[in-house]
Amino acid sequence: MKVKNLIILLSVVLLAGCTKEDLSKCAIDVRFRYDMNSEGVDKFATDISKVNLFVFNESGVLVQEYVDAGDRLDGTYRMSLKLDPGVYDFVAWGDMGDDYHHPPLTPGESSIDEGRVSLKTVAGNMHTHHDPIYHGSRVRVQVKEFGNEVLWINKIKLTKSVRVKFHGLPISSSGASRSGSNADRFVCRIVGRNADYCFYALPAENRQVQHFSPEYDFDAATQTLTLDFATMRLFDDNSCQSNLILEYHPTDGSSAITILNVKLTDVIKVQYPTVDFVRDDTFVLPFDYRGDYAFAEFTVTINGWTAGGTNVIGI
Repeated sequence: MKVKNLIILLSVVLLAGCTKEDLSKCAIDVRFRYDMNSEGVDKFATDISKVNLFVFNESGVLVQEYVDAGDRLDGTYRMSLKLDPGVYDFVAWGDMGDDYHHPPLTPGESSIDEGRVSLKTVAGNMHTHHDPIYHGSRVRVQVKEFGNEVLWINKIKLTKSVRVKFHGLPISSSGASRSGSNADRFVCRIVGRNADYCFYALPAENRQVQHFSPEYDFDAATQTLTLDFATMRLFDDNSCQSNLILEYHPTDGSSAITILNVKLTDVIKVQYPTVDFVRDDTFVLPFDYRGDYAFAEFTVTINGWTAGGTNVIGI
């Protein structure tokens, strides 16, 4: 009987400690994973080194932003939050570093609809490189006074890596770099409207950004020009309006000749028929050029599909 009374007494004490006035024992633990990738393996501990977690109340007003970074973000990491009972939306950004602009939000004033994360660019909205960024969210989460379960937030990677390989372009083979070759006459870029995001990780603005490869590699032996691009989120319906463009700029200063201008997502789907634009983040696109130096008659194909030419520009 004494043991039973002791158990009841301990239960009352524990429950009394979890009240609205004292939330020290009423925390909700938030954990993160990143297994929405092509490998299907949780890579949160290895790929993400910083977390910005925004908590909004049921009315969509910011309650608080929580930030953590460093070696603490390992496979056992959890963020313990002290919140009043209620309904909340959680938005988590991963590695939101110096390559991105994010206007500060004010607790108690700013709404979730005001949240923005934008890729930084230089004059002319040009861009050459950026570090990866990740996003995850959970909405309409009921936080109880006590007895909360662990809240898991799964992240996705918004950044994409695109390697473009042009084989057979009429590039002089006197050098494997800009010096001594005409490779600099070929200008390749990815143009898209996918640099600005709301807190739901959807494009928020209509700003057009030009992504350029920071450098290229020309293999004279195989006549292959290789360029590496970093771009932002891609969508199956190409709502990001991303196009891959290749132009040749003649030495006489005459107008540039468009060799290729195609929807990036379409050529990716030709090369990767089962592509998942949420999980997959690395793409290699090998193009074959057939034609003359004057670009009077030519075709550009990828995986047997005609992607460009004098009469076939775009899709």
